Amino acid sequence: QFKDAFMDWLRLYKSPPTRKPSTYASYLDIYHTHFAPAFDEMLLYQISPDVIQEYYQKKQLNGARMDGRNGGLSPALPILSPKTIRNHHMILKDFFTYAQSKYKLPCNPTLSTTRPEVVAKEMRVLSPSEMQIFMEEVMKETQRIAILTDLFVGFRVGELLALEIADLDLERQTLRINKNLIRVKTEALSLDNPNIRILNYDPKKKTHLIVQSTPKTKTSNREIAISDGLCELLIRHLYTLAHSSWPNPDNLLFPSRAGTHIDPKSFEIRLNAISKRCEIKKVNPHALRHTLATRL
Repeated sequence: QFKDAFMDWLRLYKSPPTRKPSTYASYLDIYHTHFAPAFDEMLLYQISPDVIQEYYQKKQLNGARMDGRNGGLSPALPILSPKTIRNHHMILKDFFTYAQSKYKLPCNPTLSTTRPEVVAKEMRVLSPSEMQIFMEEVMKETQRIAILTDLFVGFRVGELLALEIADLDLERQTLRINKNLIRVKTEALSLDNPNIRILNYDPKKKTHLIVQSTPKTKTSNREIAISDGLCELLIRHLYTLAHSSWPNPDNLLFPSRAGTHIDPKSFEIRLNAISKRCEIKKVNPHALRHTLATRL
């Protein structure tokens, strides 16, 4: 059956430490939400190109989840985007390539299917006037230096929030990226994975924050120069940290008031709140990254 073969494949080829916990968690989520209701009870040889094509059609037309519940772009539009469907296709294609060899299937049924065309959406970028309003409003925030740093260097939010004081080199005037903070489902974690640090592990919790020893991609390990203005802000920030009552046992560059890592979701919520106060279109962490690239 599909469910046994697919889960064996996930366990052998897509689980940590071969893959990052975040990648494995996304595979598990797609399986439980989408693939399982559609294919679980079917034998592999029964899954023809027509069966998979019908799956893609349903995802575009009749709701994102086979059980009728919403799981798509929004409550008002419960369908999957063309890009998400193509991601599903790549996973199924990879699995059936494995199944061809393992179970001697006559063909890979995904190869004869068609997928919707992906149209790149316009990225959110702050205009120069929006940037000015945004920066003025940011100064009211407790984590203002973290937000301004993200706007001026364009780090991914997990890279920013994983920074430690040692990653700031004042002599060279650089910031070094070598790790990433993300939240993943507990079922995707491997306790003996040497490449991650699980924060406050509790097996009863559904998700955990983890620090991965590498950023999102292999090429994301980097050291970047920072401007004189940002360097001055960070020097003042370090002085404030050193003379504050905030605990900081992990020597984080941007700790929370409790001295812990800031949850990426909490960071995004603060950006949304600032956007509303500025009365501008919603700003998320990725918008700051795109804004830097556009201004450059």
